[in-house]
Amino acid sequence: MLFNEGTLEKAFKYVCKKRIGYSHNNDIWDLKLTWNREKQQLYEQLNSGTYSFEPVRKITSESGTLEIWSSRDAVVLKALEMMLSERIRSELSAKCCHIKGNRGSKKAVRSVYNHLNDFKYVMKTDVQKYYASIDHEVLFEIIEKYVTETRLLRLLYQYLKRIEYKDGFYREVERGICRGSPVSPLLGALYLKALDDAMEKSDVFYIRYMDDWVIMAKNRWIFRRVVRKVNKMLSGLKLKKADDKTFIGKIERGFDFLGYHFSPDGLSLAEKTVHNFAERLSLRCYASGQKSGLNCECKTIGLDNSQHYMYSSVSDYIRRWLNWVNGGLKGIRVNISWMTNIVAFT
Repeated sequence: MLFNEGTLEKAFKYVCKKRIGYSHNNDIWDLKLTWNREKQQLYEQLNSGTYSFEPVRKITSESGTLEIWSSRDAVVLKALEMMLSERIRSELSAKCCHIKGNRGSKKAVRSVYNHLNDFKYVMKTDVQKYYASIDHEVLFEIIEKYVTETRLLRLLYQYLKRIEYKDGFYREVERGICRGSPVSPLLGALYLKALDDAMEKSDVFYIRYMDDWVIMAKNRWIFRRVVRKVNKMLSGLKLKKADDKTFIGKIERGFDFLGYHFSPDGLSLAEKTVHNFAERLSLRCYASGQKSGLNCECKTIGLDNSQHYMYSSVSDYIRRWLNWVNGGLKGIRVNISWMTNIVAFT
């Protein structure tokens, strides 16, 4: 059988863990009560090729737009991701860092930093609205090169051509893959596999994290040729670069990548990263001050000097954030001298 009970059980436990904080009205609790019966039904439907996804609920939150599948569908999608990983992961490039086992974003940051002095020109870019821009037909043609089982292909086609439900309206999706699904990172990696392969054959440095990548070259002739190749490949994939997140030029001018700023002066934080931190810290300070009845103000570079109290939630947030800044960099020093005023209160 293509899907076995062990795979479904692992997928079920994964979804239960992810949804442990969901509302008591969520269908995850019904699924937990009836799992033994549901597991047998899923096993039969998936292996006979008769399973169909329900419409996916689309919601807007502070973190952006998400698509929430029913708990039953979420189990199937996790099981599908596990099946696809067995067939696809070994085909993906080690330069694609967001895939499990490729060491994540900090590997990409370390690699770029350690090679800065070896190259002169850089292209840093990402794709405009990547998930929403992925063309279904192009993606499905790529998938068929690595997946041959009809039952898996049928599930993947349903996943792409899903029905969205929002505010009482149903809409058939014609383009893009959804956020919040375990299948999406794998498909997002596969969609740009041709770019990975082409860059590995070129005489350049290349690293990618989802749709965010850096290419560095030693001279302008190689660099121009590679930039033209990237533009041509993106056009063939029906994608567009995000102009506001693209930098093409000399490394000595400095550029941002994955929240950090790279320059001849060393590694620091990107301006947007600092702005986001200050904004969130300000909100936490405000909430802490409201609870205690005290005024807790936050400036862009730190706390007001008259503030002598740091509440635990604010202090914990700063420590977690600093752990993220320095974590995984293996001795690379990040310039965060502007944090001095804040750290003094932690």
